Amino acid sequence: MRTLIRTCSILAALVLSMPIPTLAGGPGGGTQAPKNPLVGSWLGARIPDGGPFRYHFTFNKNFTYTLVETDAFTGLPTASFAGTYTLGGVGPNGFTVLTMVSQGEIIFQAEVSPAFEGIWLRVSPSLVIGMGKL
Repeated sequence: MRTLIRTCSILAALVLSMPIPTLAGGPGGGTQAPKNPLVGSWLGARIPDGGPFRYHFTFNKNFTYTLVETDAFTGLPTASFAGTYTLGGVGPNGFTVLTMVSQGEIIFQAEVSPAFEGIWLRVSPSLVIGMGKL
């Protein structure tokens, strides 16, 4: 259960600053692929209460990522993940879906939607993670 909650919390933290137009479209027809809006380093927390963990994400251009979960009170790492991610498909709320895989297992999946100066990761109707770029 803790892993599910952690996974849901992680997913929600990614969604704060991604503008939807950058997620639309894709390669083909001689057009250039859109810029990947996740590339960079992000700090995330569960919305609205912040939760007991902070999530430090780094997304690379080659669709690899690292994620370190830290205790919100002590700052000490509690878990870390590395792997690949994809942005594709449309979720139930009409937003692009982010899927993160580590060691062959999906550890996080959520809809990515824009938010004021950040991104929201919509894991479920009751779990949203807000993220801001570092």
